[in-house]
Amino acid sequence: MKNKINKTIRETRDQSLFERIADQYCKKDRRESSIIARRHRLLQTFNVLPQKKYSKLLEVGCACGYAASYLHGRYKNYVGIDYSKNLIAYAKETNNLPDADFIAVNVKDYNNNELFDVIFMIGVLHHIDKLEENLIQIINKLKPGGWFVANEPQSANKIIQLMRNIRSKTDSKYSSDQIVFSKSDLYKLYNSVGLENINIIPQGIFSTPFAEVIIKPDSLAKALSKVCVSIDTVFE
Repeated sequence: MKNKINKTIRETRDQSLFERIADQYCKKDRRESSIIARRHRLLQTFNVLPQKKYSKLLEVGCACGYAASYLHGRYKNYVGIDYSKNLIAYAKETNNLPDADFIAVNVKDYNNNELFDVIFMIGVLHHIDKLEENLIQIINKLKPGGWFVANEPQSANKIIQLMRNIRSKTDSKYSSDQIVFSKSDLYKLYNSVGLENINIIPQGIFSTPFAEVIIKPDSLAKALSKVCVSIDTVFE
């Protein structure tokens, strides 16, 4: 069967990277310091929604699938999709929950007839090419009155942006395609695809580095991660 996806060079390069680094990438969700920060980021992202529990969730770019575990109890059915077969294989192995399903597919080729209460993506929006066109396709999978949620790196946080720039130049396992959206960029994008009740909230002032990088020694990193999460909770 001929592949229906018309991949761009950037997308092909990104997918190849994540296939190669899948095992290393998933280590972040096995380190306690990272787990603390990553769980906090996800739960804080969901806490802005009007309900605490939803019937059907779709995660675009689910990677290792830990969101299914972090959010367990907040959904009846979770579907996680990712174009990396290696990441999906890991997700199925480590987050094998009866109400969660993981599918290796590019979101552009995910054409089932299911509709979802919430579609979310964590750090994925800046990896999507032809953003307006593909975002329309994604939000068309929402139920009427459903919610689209995206968590993206803050352009206003200069410390985080400096760290990302340094990492992109020094870490071969870090994607070189690091697009940063401003608040106005996001409002413009969301309005252009017909989203309503748009709310953009800053998050993760101090805890973000612990969510994205394995920091040693573990005991110190765990303690610092807890402190940073507590501080961020106050600010957020």
